[in-house]
Amino acid sequence: MAILDLESQLAFYRSYHHNPTNVLVHLIFIPVLVFTTLLLATSTGDFIKLPYIPINGGALMAGTYLFLYFLMEPVAGLSMIPPVALILVYLNKLHEEYGAQAILVAGVVNISSWIAQFIGHGVFEKRAPALKDNFIQALFLAPFFVWFELLFSCGYRPELHQRVEEKAVAAIAKYRATEKKRKAK
Repeated sequence: MAILDLESQLAFYRSYHHNPTNVLVHLIFIPVLVFTTLLLATSTGDFIKLPYIPINGGALMAGTYLFLYFLMEPVAGLSMIPPVALILVYLNKLHEEYGAQAILVAGVVNISSWIAQFIGHGVFEKRAPALKDNFIQALFLAPFFVWFELLFSCGYRPELHQRVEEKAVAAIAKYRATEKKRKAK
């Protein structure tokens, strides 16, 4: 599966996030993870000082993700720029005003968000998270998956949504059949 194959990537991630409660957990805590990770990344210091959004670790991380998302799906990728830019302005202001305190709180909230997602997988999805099978892919795709869940709920690209759902359901059935055989041994 090519990294920029949107449909395959979304189907892969969706196959690990199909239980409605687990999806809700991820819709809440993936953005929290993104915000706290970007806030932690602002602590690199400014590589280039610009007003509002200095070029630091947070800006570089966000820019890399946005560029790759744009390559995967230009409209969805571009539509993420305004909210991400506003978030970066806010996070840089938090870091500027509260410094180490903001970093400490971000770290605690980040760890708590990971725990919530692991609970979502164990209790509701009853399946290990996608990052167990492909750590980098899961970290890269999670924010875009959440964005697409929002876009799909607004009626964006219903044909893509349907194909992703069909592929995810097929992958889940294959996984369950494999697990059933494994447990029967």
